[in-house]
Formats: sequence, structure tokens, C-alpha cells
Amino acid sequence: MLSPRSKFVNLFLLCGIIASPVYALDELFAVYNAPQALAMGNAMVADASGYLSNYYNPAGLAKMPKNRMELNAIALESAANFAALGQMVSLRKIDVAAFLGDLQTSPGTYSYLRYTALPSIALRGFSLSVLANHETAALSDGGNVDVKSHTDMGLTVGFARNMAGNLVKLGVAGKFLIRDELKGEFAHGILATEDDVAANSREGIGFGIDVGLMVTLPMKYLPSLGVVARDVLNTSFTSSNILNSQATGTPDSIARSFDVGFSINPRFSRIWQTRLSVDLKHLERTDLPFTKRLHVGLQLFSLERKRKFYIWLGLNQLYPCGGVGLNLPGGNLELVTYAQDKAPGALAEADRRIMLRYTVGFF
Repeated sequence: MLSPRSKFVNLFLLCGIIASPVYALDELFAVYNAPQALAMGNAMVADASGYLSNYYNPAGLAKMPKNRMELNAIALESAANFAALGQMVSLRKIDVAAFLGDLQTSPGTYSYLRYTALPSIALRGFSLSVLANHETAALSDGGNVDVKSHTDMGLTVGFARNMAGNLVKLGVAGKFLIRDELKGEFAHGILATEDDVAANSREGIGFGIDVGLMVTLPMKYLPSLGVVARDVLNTSFTSSNILNSQATGTPDSIARSFDVGFSINPRFSRIWQTRLSVDLKHLERTDLPFTKRLHVGLQLFSLERKRKFYIWLGLNQLYPCGGVGLNLPGGNLELVTYAQDKAPGALAEADRRIMLRYTVGFF
């Protein structure tokens, strides 16, 4: 039974939401989230390797075998919730102004869309990836729209090395971003055209650094602990007009954050291996409920050399996730479904999405 104080707090939060014409977009956004990670509940801090290390834990680059190279020459992916999928079908185009304007006819509908190109190369101790990413989340009350939208162009470079007989791995990743950002609450009439969107956007150039650690014990199932500090110097932006000549002002800085993770790798047969991962993200955000920072993932994958089949299951903020991946010479296909909490503060509300990734690469 809730205490009188808890009832008062919940009533206060509810009244705040009713009084506000639009939800605050409190979803936890990241520079990049991979399909494999999202299918595993976004639990990847102690399990990252290859190009994923640049975004989850740069220490994972030291895990790669010496004789292996990961090259993704073409890597295309897209994620959307069901509202955005319906909009794309009806609009038959991807246009931010049209996307936001269409929401005016569907008050209370949360729409999310992301599309990304991410070619990359990774060797033991080194990785380079080029990022081209657009992400839009928006919610309208019929008169105003609350929107968080950005286009990122840039690259990341990661370095790592082994220490203490491969038990300890240290890594660092730097990122260079050009970000064009539209963020805030606007009347629909203010964002009627693409020129309106451009004029109300902010663009900047930013540099950020992530530092990561992995410790693996020489025991059965190889238990590993991972720790990562993201944007350790608080990635801020300097005003620019490279992507958007009409932009004024600078995007919001990316605040420093800390994640910790644990994983084990039990093997039950010669063909199949499993991996269990648990992450606690945003340790610095004590204002967030524990459930919004908890991530749990399970990966089952074949060990055949010529083809690999992956099955992923997970809990992202306690919402079920899952996906499959097929790795073949010259190409990979991944299909994922996941849910993200979109409600503000201590409230909880899931937003279900689907994600597709296709790559042409060599391993």
C-alpha cells in the first residue's frame, strides 16, 4: 500500500502531465544504439567487441583476435515505432516538417524514427567508424509539438590494449560530430516547412572522449566486468553552419555519464554458445528509477565458421526485446524488436519499435 507521501508525489506528477499540453520527451537518447545491443536489452558494456566498442566500451577492442579484421563497407539500418511506420506509408517520404505536421491530426501519438549509415573497420586494438545518423521523436497535442530531432555526421576512433596477461583491458574512443538539432516545444505553424525547421534548428561541431575498462577472470564461463565513462569532458558544441546554413545557436551538450556491466559466457555444446549480460546505465542519474537504468541480455549464437546464426533476447528497462541475425560471407541481416521507456520522471510507459540492419562486410 502506498504511503500518503507516495500518493501525493504520484498525484503531483500526474497533475503536472495533465497541466502540460505535451509530454516532455524524457527518453534517454544516445549517439548510437546497435540492433544487436537493443535486442539484448542494450546490455553491452562488458560484452562489446569490434566496431560496437566505439559506442559501448572502447576496451572491447582488445578482445578481438590478432588475425581477425571486421570491415563493414556498407551498413544501413532503420528503426521506427508503429506510429512512424504509418506516417511513412501515408506520407511516402521522410520530411521532418511533413512528419511533424502529420502529428497535428493525431494528438497524443508519440512518433519515433531513426535511420543510420555506419561503415566501419575494426582490428585488435583499433576501430574507425563513420557515422551518418538522423533521429526524430515527437509528440503533439494538436496545437503544439514537443520534438527532439537531430542529424549527426562524424566519425569515431577507438584504441585499446591488454594488460596483466590479457586479464585487464583499457580503451579510449574519441568522437567528432557535426550535429544539427531541433529541440523544444513549438506551435505547429512555426514548423510548417523545411525552411522553418532549418531556421529553428541549432548546429555545432563537438569533440568527445569515452574511456573504458574490462576485467576478465580466468575462470569457467569467463566472467567479465566492464566500466565505461562516456563524454568524460562533457561533449559541448561550437556553433557552425556546415549541414544547415540557416541554423542559429548551438546544440545542447552531451553530459558525462557512467555505465557498469557484467557478463558470462557459458557453452553447452560444440556448436552453440550463450552469453548473458547485465548493465546498469547512467549511474550518475540518481533521479531516475532503478528500472529505467537496468538492462539484461541473452545471446545464443552458433560457432560454425561458414555461417553464424544469432538469437537475442533481453529486457530493456524491464521491457522485453528480441531479435535474430544471420551472418554470411559478404553480408549480414538483423531484425530486432525492442521497447523504450518514453514517460517522464518516475512514470513508466513503453514505446515498441522494430529495427532492421543490412551490412555488406568482411570478417
